Amino acid sequence: MKDCVIKTRLMLLRKYQIKGNAKDSQICDGCCYGKQSHRPFGTRIQRATTPGELINIDVCGPMQQKSLGGAKYFVSKMISPNTVGYFSRSPRMKFPSALKRFLMKRKILGI
Repeated sequence: MKDCVIKTRLMLLRKYQIKGNAKDSQICDGCCYGKQSHRPFGTRIQRATTPGELINIDVCGPMQQKSLGGAKYFVSKMISPNTVGYFSRSPRMKFPSALKRFLMKRKILGI
């Protein structure tokens, strides 16, 4: 697993022309926990058929290293069916307002 992480980091360093040494990096706890197995998710009787009917959101962070833009958090979203995206690379405190703007943009709230 460590070799895979190091190869990915080296590729990103080369892509963005960032000077550094990824060979000395440790695997973060998040990577280790993410690779752990878990119990199967339950099955759904009904599936969403239109965008906005089901929204899955995950707030990730704080990350050990800030992004190039200075953020330590990011939010991933999946709007059913088959739409995936990311928004709000800001601190967790700004997440509720970012989510509200996102929902209003999609006219889901009806406000």
